[in-house]
Amino acid sequence: DFSSAGSMRFTTRTRLSAPFAEATVGAFGYRRGVMAGSTDLGRDAVLLGAIEGTLSDGPWVLRERGRKFNGLAKISTPTWSLGFSGYINRWTSTDQVPERAIASGLIPRNGFIDADLGGRSGRAALTFNGTFGQTRVSAFAIASRLRLVSNFTYFLDDPVNGDEFAQVDRRGVFGGSAQHEIAGDQVTWRFGGDTRWDRIGTVGLYRTVAGQSIETVRQDQVSESSGGLFGEAEVKLGGGLRAVLGLRGDLIGYRVRSNLAGGSGSGSATLLAPKVALAWRLARGVEAYANYGEGFHSNDVRGAAGTLPDRVPIMSRSRGEELGLRVERGPFTASLVAFRLDLGSELVFVGDAGTTEPNAPSRRTGAELSMFWKPSPALTFDGSAAWTRARFRDVAQGEDYIPGATPLVIGAGVSAMLPGKIALTARVRHFAGTPLIEDASQRSQATTLVNIGSYGDVGRVRVSGEVLNLLNTRAPDVTYFYASRLPGEPADGVEDRHLHPVEPRQLRVTVRVSF
Repeated sequence: DFSSAGSMRFTTRTRLSAPFAEATVGAFGYRRGVMAGSTDLGRDAVLLGAIEGTLSDGPWVLRERGRKFNGLAKISTPTWSLGFSGYINRWTSTDQVPERAIASGLIPRNGFIDADLGGRSGRAALTFNGTFGQTRVSAFAIASRLRLVSNFTYFLDDPVNGDEFAQVDRRGVFGGSAQHEIAGDQVTWRFGGDTRWDRIGTVGLYRTVAGQSIETVRQDQVSESSGGLFGEAEVKLGGGLRAVLGLRGDLIGYRVRSNLAGGSGSGSATLLAPKVALAWRLARGVEAYANYGEGFHSNDVRGAAGTLPDRVPIMSRSRGEELGLRVERGPFTASLVAFRLDLGSELVFVGDAGTTEPNAPSRRTGAELSMFWKPSPALTFDGSAAWTRARFRDVAQGEDYIPGATPLVIGAGVSAMLPGKIALTARVRHFAGTPLIEDASQRSQATTLVNIGSYGDVGRVRVSGEVLNLLNTRAPDVTYFYASRLPGEPADGVEDRHLHPVEPRQLRVTVRVSF
């Protein structure tokens, strides 16, 4: 659970203005097709359906052979909806590669070390949502399958067979939520709860050669249940001031059956978290606010079960505060917020070792700015920036950087509608260099990406094109720093940056026909 870092809520469409079929072609064997439509069933019910298929080889020396298919069916009425979605995917991976292998000419920048990496995944989900008066309910059931083969260190641990490994996860997920609201003149009450049950039939880590398992490192069956109850009151205090006071309690229970001696066990944990928010309307369309809240992030219960020496708690408490200002005036909206987030720990389950690695408590402070401006019906600007100072606490001076915590992210875009129903768009994303180890002596390269696009309508046909990575940036998509060993290198390996490059400049063209 990552509610400390943020949450998201989205709703799929209930109907389309017209059925459509769409086809996209692009560089590196990219092909994508989509068909979707909706129809009235009578008695205010609507059926929506969509299917999608994507084929891609990618710009890699080792062809990606990506084969992905999605499907969606949804029945909606004014008060409830029931949807089914399905997904399957197969691919061959070009994972991050050692920088020294590129520099020496052993492989090209888009080359590979291990040709047997990749995976397959599948997912089917049934979702219900309903609103009945002032009560909102939801329920879901999900079946998920994943097998992923990776190799990060090559021949560091096993000079004969190599360090290739597979991760397997097969599970069913069931849950739901309910919320009720009682609105008054001065006080609005909201209360509700949610629950989730993960029935994990197999979650395992296996050593492999050429993608085939040769040894079981760890294999578990896990049953994990969680639930929460909350209540809050929104109070109008007068003078444009309002307050929200809330309290939430969470419970997690688990049972683990492991092939490791001392790895099986069961247990539970609870946490009570208060929240308070103040908002003050300074003028028309201008509001200042201050928030404080407590929560948690949960840890892999395999690290909490049994009698292994590196046991960890199930929940790690978080505390966050923020001060902000919102402006909403006509075509212009903006927000500025300063925040601080303290985590009790940054515990991580290390998938390639089958163990849980405890890290120190951490603190993140920063600021975020977002803006949306539509000066005319044909022109739109938007932008956002987030700066964060992320540090471990209670560690030695100079060893407190959190690896992978990006200090600055910037995004901006412009859209213009030209005469003749032709639209133009441009977007830029910038990621600053990131510390890769705790003393920040190793950092990733900054990455800036620019994408442009255009589309035009001719009757029921829309033709669009987009250029990805317009500047053909050769920056990394991800970067890590750790020790690995290639054939002929010292037995204890070589510490090096390991990177996965961004995809080069490419053009994609899409044709959509509405019926």
